[in-house]
Amino acid sequence: YDRTHNFQMGFVYELPFAKDSSNPVAMVVKNWQVNGIFSAFSGLPFTIAGNNTALNQRAGQQTIDLVGPLRRVGDPGPDEVYYDPTAFAEPGAKWGNTERNQFRGPFNWNLDASVFRTFPFGRYRAEFRVESTNIMNHTQWGNPITGLTNVNFMKIRSLSRDPRRIQLGVRFQF
Repeated sequence: YDRTHNFQMGFVYELPFAKDSSNPVAMVVKNWQVNGIFSAFSGLPFTIAGNNTALNQRAGQQTIDLVGPLRRVGDPGPDEVYYDPTAFAEPGAKWGNTERNQFRGPFNWNLDASVFRTFPFGRYRAEFRVESTNIMNHTQWGNPITGLTNVNFMKIRSLSRDPRRIQLGVRFQF
């Protein structure tokens, strides 16, 4: 995929509390680790296909005509128009003037995070984990509908990523 802009930042932080202590409070607050991955990226490219059987095209893709200025008119969402649909038209008895992947879907960002608690005993370790994808439960919209005759043309009706998911796990190291 073509992602013009892609920023990824991972982090791991071991909490520094009571590393060498053995009192009851230390048994609760030591051996914790916080992890995460933050991502910010530009939208995926997409093509708006045209429809012209008069060209007797055997292979490839017919594209649509851009007949006006390309303007983003709304924010991503289920009832919002993303690009102005009046800027597009069927090409008629000719090839369309737009290119493959000329248009871009919406920018998205995401944060995945986890918390680990380690329980060392001798040379073995048990690790309790809580991991979450899309921890902020931020809606991440996909590309708009590109069928010119569809009533939802240029509306975004799909997600590019799942909502928040949380999983619990135990890891035993020997």
